[in-house]
Amino acid sequence: MSQMFGGSVPTLRKLLVNKPIPYVRPSTNVREAANIMSKTGSAILILDSDELVGIFTPKDLLNRVIVKKKSPDLTAISSVMTPNPDCVSPDL
Repeated sequence: MSQMFGGSVPTLRKLLVNKPIPYVRPSTNVREAANIMSKTGSAILILDSDELVGIFTPKDLLNRVIVKKKSPDLTAISSVMTPNPDCVSPDL
């Protein structure tokens, strides 16, 4: 791995520094979350009072919204997110 990164392997903190991390509140509707995802090209975190409660990925959008024909305007992100995602320390 050190050859790939030209020396020491960077931590997650170093890789993510100065990069905005997209997030929404649990009450946000799917359309708003999907709009943010389309701009950032990534999944979106779901935060409730600054606590991570879920993540919403393109796979969630496809399998839990589109396939089930749910309205993106009427569906809260909290009802289709992946709850309680595993987390790691940013210093790994």
